Amino acid sequence: MMRLLMLQILVVSVAGIASATEADLSVDDRAKLIERGLAAFDRGAALAMESPAESETAYLESAHAFQRVVDSGTRNGLLYYNLGNARLKCGQLGQAIANYRRAESLVPN
Repeated sequence: MMRLLMLQILVVSVAGIASATEADLSVDDRAKLIERGLAAFDRGAALAMESPAESETAYLESAHAFQRVVDSGTRNGLLYYNLGNARLKCGQLGQAIANYRRAESLVPN
């Protein structure tokens, strides 16, 4: 339920703030990338104990999907927060912190 709510919030935000950059991704393309990023993150969490290498690959896939949405011009606190989580799980601490700070600036509380 929470995941569906998060996806709906992100899709609505994507629709409202879209700008033409990274291959002019449509709202549907952005929504699919967000869903792919969330699914990859969940897969990474599920694999964390049994297969750390596969888990990291899934987290990288998640980060890449979220980054493509950001690169398309979307500015959304939840998106940056999810990207920060994915970067953190990949061991990319600096990028994680930068994205958490971007998220905080858009969703201060």
